[in-house]
Amino acid sequence: FDSFGLALTLYNTITLEETESGLEFTGCPAEYANEDNLIFVSYKAAMDYMGIPVKGLKVDISSEIPISRGLGSSAALLTAGAMGANALHGSPLSLQQILEVTNPIEGHPDNLAPAIFGGMTASMSLIPGTYTVQETVAPIGYNLPADSWKFTFEEGKLNVTEVQGEADFSFIDDMLIMELTN
Repeated sequence: FDSFGLALTLYNTITLEETESGLEFTGCPAEYANEDNLIFVSYKAAMDYMGIPVKGLKVDISSEIPISRGLGSSAALLTAGAMGANALHGSPLSLQQILEVTNPIEGHPDNLAPAIFGGMTASMSLIPGTYTVQETVAPIGYNLPADSWKFTFEEGKLNVTEVQGEADFSFIDDMLIMELTN
């Protein structure tokens, strides 16, 4: 999968309302109005993460992000479900925890990271035995200039050179995340 992601000005508006029982959808094609809906799947995952039982849920969806076009529609829906569950319960989860909850569902962080953190991000899943990052140019938490870049992956090492601007690196579970700021 890709490593870079960019938050676009395309939006979904999702309204979640907890109920005593059942699952109800509006604004969603019938084939997606079920327990496999990505909003509900991530809502349920976040609730499990927080140790809160799931009762019922009403979901209203107004979507501007086209599906199956590589624009991150699944990441937006996963983010909405997890962030909605978090908000409904006092926002105990950090953005990093939202990523930890949603990444196993999506399977790759490249679209999730910008959906959650905003802006432009670089991220990669580090699957033991497949990819590892032995070294980065900047230590975790270091602000690095980042307007123009050159990234190379050689001999198991991620190298970042020719960088201007600012980027923040963080390591979450099995992912290296780089968030760019101006």
